[in-house]
Amino acid sequence: QQLSAAPIIVHEAHSGQSWQGHYLCLLANALHPVRDRLDRSVWLKVHSRWAECLAPLAEFLRVITFPVDADKYVEALVEFGLFHVGPYYTRELLRSVGVGSSPPGFVEDALERVFAYEVSQKTSHAAGIVGVVSYDITIVRAFRSAHRIAGCRLVASSQPVSTTNAGSTTLGACEGAEVAEDFSMRSTSSVSLRPVLNVQFVSVPLAHDRSGHAEIQILSELFSQLDSSVVKQSAVGIVHLYVTHHPCLSCLGAVCQFRAAFPGVVVSVSYDWRPSVPRGGGRHILASE
Repeated sequence: QQLSAAPIIVHEAHSGQSWQGHYLCLLANALHPVRDRLDRSVWLKVHSRWAECLAPLAEFLRVITFPVDADKYVEALVEFGLFHVGPYYTRELLRSVGVGSSPPGFVEDALERVFAYEVSQKTSHAAGIVGVVSYDITIVRAFRSAHRIAGCRLVASSQPVSTTNAGSTTLGACEGAEVAEDFSMRSTSSVSLRPVLNVQFVSVPLAHDRSGHAEIQILSELFSQLDSSVVKQSAVGIVHLYVTHHPCLSCLGAVCQFRAAFPGVVVSVSYDWRPSVPRGGGRHILASE
C-alpha cells in the first residue's frame, strides 16, 4: 500500500507523461521484484506501458542488417530514449530477437575465469564490466578445405583484449578441416594485452562512448579473425558470451549486427548481475534467466 501511494506512482498513474524512455525503464525494473505488493492496477499500467516500449525496440533489433547505415542506425536507437532495458527485462528482449542463454557449463567456466582475472589484476567487477567468450566457427570455402577457429578469451571493458602469447596453433585434421585453437586465458600467469584495432560494428554513444564495452570488443575481435569474404552464409558455428552486467542497448545492437553478418553462427548471451547484490556480486549464481 505504501508503494502504491508513492508520489512517483500516484501522480503519474493518471497522465503517464513521465512514464517513458529511461525513466520508465528504471521504474519498471525497480517495481518488478515487488510487483506483488503493489496495487494490481498500478503495476499493470506500468508493465503495459513498458511492454509498449519494448515491442518496437525488439522489432528494430530483430530486423537489423549488416552492414547498417551508421547515421540512421544511431538516430533510430537513440530515439528510444533508453540506455539499457534493465536486469529484469534484458533476457526477455534477447529471447524476443532469437538470442538464448549461454550453456550453464560455459557460464560456470566463465565465472572461474573472471575470478582468476580479478585475482591476477587485484581488482573487482566494480572496476569495469568483464566479458568472456567461447567460440567454435567453421568457415566453408569453395574448392578449399574448411577452416575452423575455436577458443575462449576474456575481455575487460575499455581495455585491450586480454589473451596469452600462445596465439594459434594448427591441430590435427578434423574431417579434412584445418583447425586452429586459441589457447588464451589457459593460465593467468601469462596474460598480455592486445588492442582491438578494427571495430566492425556500429557502437551507439548513449550518454557516453560505448565502443570500449566488452561485448563490442569481443565481437569485433571475432569479426577480425574472419576474412571479409566469408561474411554471410559461409560461416557456421556457435558463440557463447558471458558478461558481468546486463548488456546496454549499444551492445545488444552489436550482437544483432554480428548475427546479421553471420546468420549461420548461433549466438547466446548470459549475464550475472541482479539489483539485489552489488555489481559483480552475483558471480556465484547463474542469473541469465
